[in-house]
Formats: sequence, structure tokens, C-alpha cells
Amino acid sequence: MAMGLKDSWQPKSARTKITDQYIAGQSMRIGRDVGEVRLCRLCLSSMSANLSVMTKFLRLVALLFLAMLAACEQSDSWRFWNSADGPSGDSAPTQSRDSLRIVTAQGEHVFRIEMADNPSERSQGLMYRRELAPDAGMLFDFDEQRPVAMWMKNTYIPLDMLFIRRNGTIVTIAENTVPFSLQSIPSGEPVSGVLEVNGGTVRRLGIRPGDRVYHEMFAR
Repeated sequence: MAMGLKDSWQPKSARTKITDQYIAGQSMRIGRDVGEVRLCRLCLSSMSANLSVMTKFLRLVALLFLAMLAACEQSDSWRFWNSADGPSGDSAPTQSRDSLRIVTAQGEHVFRIEMADNPSERSQGLMYRRELAPDAGMLFDFDEQRPVAMWMKNTYIPLDMLFIRRNGTIVTIAENTVPFSLQSIPSGEPVSGVLEVNGGTVRRLGIRPGDRVYHEMFAR
């Protein structure tokens, strides 16, 4: 028994050394745990940064796409013809494009025009258009000389209407017609065509009855 007790007994310095080793081991374990936590935080931070960069990139792509769409919409052809959709969602018919001249006492004025020379196009007219360029218009060709009447149903912008004989002479003018009005606007006498331009154009250019319109449809 005495020998056993003697063998199991250890000096104080030895016990202290074991304790220090145990503490050192625990400290190393804690250090590794802290290192792993820091590594996880670093990974999360990196992932967050990458996500932020990706989000900014996608936003930039979206902005570039919208800018391209805006540029297309602002092209000359789109700005001039402005083929707005009607309430049914169907696009307005695509009229042929042309030009004509009006000779007045003040000089000659050139307009870029759309032709409405069939029943569908004449029925559609300038309905649903939100704007029209200052030198733009629509020429209605009725195929024959006869009394006609116009109206402003579903038309957003005021118009000047020039009623024209077969020889190109302007016979009557209706200025600044009222948008959306269903009131009939008669020609007053037989005509073969009607030119619609922006409201105020007639006054601005000094266009009057008796002035001449030059276009191939009046040379037939």
C-alpha cells in the first residue's frame, strides 16, 4: 500500500505543468474555433460583396436596356409617325409615306404626309396619336370628287383640316378642330381629298382657300 501511494503521488510542479498543458490545449482549440468563425465571417462578407456587385451589374444592364429602348423610340421615324396603339391594343394601320407642297401668297410649304387611301385607313385617320410633327400631316384620298364630312372621334390633338378639289385647290378650311368631338365637319362642296395637319398650322403659314396643293393624287 505504501509503495502504491508513493507511485501515484506527483510533485506540485508536475501537476502545475499538466494544468498549463491542459489550458494551452484548450486555448489552441478556442483559437481554432475563433479562426473558423472569422473565416466564416470573411466568406459571408465576400459573398455579400459579390452579391452587391452582381446586383449593381444587373441594374446597369437594365438601365442600358431602357436607354436603348428610349433611343429607338426617339428616332426620327418613330417621333414623326408616332404610331400609338388604340384602346383595343391593335396598332394603327401603317400608311404609305409621301410629301406634298402647298403654295400660298407667302411662299411654298412642304409637308411630310401619310396617305389614307383605303376605307380602313380613312376610318382610322389620326386617331390615338398623341403628337404630330410641325411639318407632318395625313392626306385622305377619296378616289372621287364628292361631298365628305370628317370628325374628331378618338383624336387627341387639335387639327386643321384642308378640303381640296381634284385640281388641288383648297376650297374650305376647318381650323383647330376639337379633340374627341363627334360633331360632323362637312366639306361644303365636293372634294377629292382632305389634308389634316396640326391645329394652328393654317394661321401660322397663312394658308387660305384658293391656295394650291401639289401632290400626285391631284394630277390624275
